[in-house]
Amino acid sequence: MKKIFQISLLVIFVLLVSACSDRKFYDDKINVIFYSGKNATPVETIYDLEPYSKISKPDDPTRVGFDFVGWYIEASYKTEWDFDTDNVGDRSFTLFAKWDAIEYTITYVLNGGAPLTGNYPQVFSLATANLISLPANVKQTGYTFVGWFLYDWKNEQGVIQTKPGDRGHTRIPAGMAQDLVLYAHWKAIDSVVSFEINFPSEEGAPVAPDSVTVIYGTIISFVQPEAEGYNFLGWNTKADGTGDYLINGTLFTRTQRTKLYAIWEKINN
Repeated sequence: MKKIFQISLLVIFVLLVSACSDRKFYDDKINVIFYSGKNATPVETIYDLEPYSKISKPDDPTRVGFDFVGWYIEASYKTEWDFDTDNVGDRSFTLFAKWDAIEYTITYVLNGGAPLTGNYPQVFSLATANLISLPANVKQTGYTFVGWFLYDWKNEQGVIQTKPGDRGHTRIPAGMAQDLVLYAHWKAIDSVVSFEINFPSEEGAPVAPDSVTVIYGTIISFVQPEAEGYNFLGWNTKADGTGDYLINGTLFTRTQRTKLYAIWEKINN
């Protein structure tokens, strides 16, 4: 009797498993899944379709930095789904959204720098942005290049706006999905200027001024020494006066350490 009961339970179990199996593999309802991709708006799955029926085209998904192309049967985008003619067949499946990356332009504001040369990036997309390096070999006489920034170097009053600690960008900013304007920021070179009194007599020489640090492009304002019986003619880059005079009130345009010599003219009584 016990054996018959066990056999009966086994038969019931087999029938239940068979029924579940039939439901799992032979359900005649069809589902269509829409895979819109990373960072795209989702599209709802269509459930319980009749075999070989057609489906209506859903609203196009959106994705920042990309244009929607269409729905494709394969993830490799070989065959586009035609909502007017294609039917769902007899089993569930997935449709894949295809996207074209939008191309954006890059505008460089050099702020006095020399024109860019060579193969530098002028366009980008979200698909290529992380592969792009911005030009680094940017030059301007009297300045060192600080970097590319999203805001201008100086304001309308000519005041430098570079924020302390801000190093700018060497690559396209992450997530940038619009035309890009990059501003070159600069730091003026400063140079040490030392002074040699270069007096023509052993007596009566004035004391040489202390060395000063001068920023490129600023107005020269050097100490003007005096000596009894002599006219001071100016500061020259050569001791014999055949070099360049650096004159107060003019712009300082040197980028390296400079030694200046006082040039004198004896006053004839």
